[in-house]
Amino acid sequence: MKKRLFTNLVTPISLVGIGWHRLLLLGIILTLTGQSVFAQTFTAAGTPAAIPDPGNVSVSVTVTGLPGTVATADEVQINLNISHAWASDIVVGVTPPGGTEILIVNRIGGSSNNNNWNSANTVSIRSNASGPIPVTASNTNFDIPTGTYLPTGFTGFPVGNLASLVGATRNGNWTIRVRDDDVIITGTLQAASITFFGVSSPAPATDF
Repeated sequence: MKKRLFTNLVTPISLVGIGWHRLLLLGIILTLTGQSVFAQTFTAAGTPAAIPDPGNVSVSVTVTGLPGTVATADEVQINLNISHAWASDIVVGVTPPGGTEILIVNRIGGSSNNNNWNSANTVSIRSNASGPIPVTASNTNFDIPTGTYLPTGFTGFPVGNLASLVGATRNGNWTIRVRDDDVIITGTLQAASITFFGVSSPAPATDF
């Protein structure tokens, strides 16, 4: 399943003071280039899925209709809806088609702090986010909020760099793996998806 969000401008610009003739020229250029720039989200199959305690669950995200290979690190965003009452149990990795897994979440919060994954909150991982996943350093029930964050790991539990995705084939089967590294508390991968930003796709043909 995929969702598309179209826009006609490659990058945001201010139109104040441009003048009608320049706006007309901009419209002609966009029409003649036949390009639309959009964000497109592809949803994982097989969710919701129980996370073994301990153990791994992997889901596949099938990407189609995109050209070529990943061009920039911030092009790819991984979106997660996880339910688990102890965030430091959870490890998440993403693997591009034919590629190597990159860890994007690694036991955040520490074993002595009560941070929760709440499946109602969508936690997105992207390389141009402003900061890591927020956690509490106290033993209180803290739900990780909806937001877009950098790959995040607890001290001594490293994560990878999404720049490693540059050059990966866009189309194909991507894998999102969620691991519970401890026992007692169980969880669920409620939903997962991958969004591609700023990828050009040929616009539909227009008859003149």
